[in-house]
Amino acid sequence: FGVLRGEAMPSSEMIDDYYVDLRRAIDAGELPDRGSYLPHLRFVLARVLERSNDETLANEYTAGVFALAKACGAQEFSMIVGRLVGRSRDDMAGWQRACDEVVFADRIDIRRHFTTAAALRAASNRGMSVSIGEFKELYDSLGSGSRSGFDFSDIGADQSGIRLSDTIMA
Repeated sequence: FGVLRGEAMPSSEMIDDYYVDLRRAIDAGELPDRGSYLPHLRFVLARVLERSNDETLANEYTAGVFALAKACGAQEFSMIVGRLVGRSRDDMAGWQRACDEVVFADRIDIRRHFTTAAALRAASNRGMSVSIGEFKELYDSLGSGSRSGFDFSDIGADQSGIRLSDTIMA
């Protein structure tokens, strides 16, 4: 990913710091485990702004959005990015609550698409982020099992997440 991004990725420890902060806030009830996703997004973006300066913003944002994707993105996110998301603290934390029922635009899948696309864009380039989202929708169009079919609103959510990352990383 660092090659596609044009610079090194943040460490898995840095990503884990954001992830643990986010999960603790969910467990403590500071962030909802149902309803709107926006408090989760605001929480991470506020932490990014607190911890960054002009020179470190891109890495802090990437770490924060990776943590958000690990907690609230597509389940396949960890498979795509591998060890970058870390696991050591997650396995030991014993979290009681999660953001599994949190929605964006009244849909869980829109939240997953938006978050995952934002993280992939922060880690790579626009072309890769768009391609992965389109591939996912083409795969869904095969329509067997739990796949829902091609959905343009999912593509729109991908584009919105990519746009968020483009805006912040610029």
